[in-house]
Amino acid sequence: MAACPQWDKSAELESHLKVELCKAARLAEQDRNLEAEAAFAALLRRYAAALSEARFRYLYEDLQCRRALALCALERYNEAIPILREAKFFAFDTKADKQRVHFLLGLCLQETGDHDSARAELCRVLSFNLMNAEEEQALWRLAIYNYRRGALAQAKEQLERLLRDFRGGNPAISRKHVYEMLARIFQHLGDSQQQRHYTELTKRTLTYSAAA
Repeated sequence: MAACPQWDKSAELESHLKVELCKAARLAEQDRNLEAEAAFAALLRRYAAALSEARFRYLYEDLQCRRALALCALERYNEAIPILREAKFFAFDTKADKQRVHFLLGLCLQETGDHDSARAELCRVLSFNLMNAEEEQALWRLAIYNYRRGALAQAKEQLERLLRDFRGGNPAISRKHVYEMLARIFQHLGDSQQQRHYTELTKRTLTYSAAA
């Protein structure tokens, strides 16, 4: 009698985990972040033993990164921070994925008042030199931080880099606000010519917005 093929329980479990993870991820893609986070957390509890195994490590890391993103979307920054601190040491397919973790951690730290640690993470975002939305937002957040603490030269450099390297397509970063901040910085620095220049750019931006 021929031997029956062995039932690969490990492969079945892996397939089941992937299906459940995809279901939770789909909730996040639909901006149902509260439900998504609950689903991710439930998966972690239900399959804690399996997800601690080396063979399922890639699923654990994917799940944790997605859960952290959902927590950030929900502005539950304190809960996201320990996950993101751990995620810094995950294996990533791309530099952009690793950079995103540093950005999210910097955002969470800044929003919870740990500005020095946030600054370190946001500077790490810039070190990737990918010229993407994360770097644009990191520059903006660093510029605001430096302006508020009186580090005007650093804030000026970051705002000028923002204008030079990015086209201003990010709706979260208003060109008007960038120009206004630069005008105030140059006023403090005593450079009236540059102050007038950015004040005029602010007015033009307002006129353009009103016309549109």
